Formats: sequence, C-alpha cells, structure tokens
Amino acid sequence: MINLRYENKLLYVYLITGSKHTSEDIVQEAFISCYKNVKNLRNPEHFKSWFFKMLTRIAWRYAKK
Repeated sequence: MINLRYENKLLYVYLITGSKHTSEDIVQEAFISCYKNVKNLRNPEHFKSWFFKMLTRIAWRYAKK
C-alpha cells in the first residue's frame, strides 16, 4: 500500500507509463533506490525534489522499454 503522501507521485508515474502495476513497481524501485543512496544526499531538506527526480528518471527508463 502506497503512503497517501506519495499517491500523487504514483499518478504522475501512471501518466508516463499508462500501467497501474508498472507505476507501483517504479515507485517501489524509487523508494528502494532512495534508501540505498540516502547517505549520498548532502542536504536532507532536498529529499523531496531528489526523490521526485529519481522517480522521473526511472519512469522514463521504463517507458522507453
């Protein structure tokens, strides 16, 4: 279940991919990637934009397939 705070991100990814299941996978992949790389984030206050940028990159990578 996706946190309601990130539900609009799921909708954004859905608009890119056109698939609910793929969108859920992309959001999950982005969260895992953030978890693994959070130590590289210099300013924690930029987490939201950092996560959104990562999410967008992953979504477009999936869309190209």
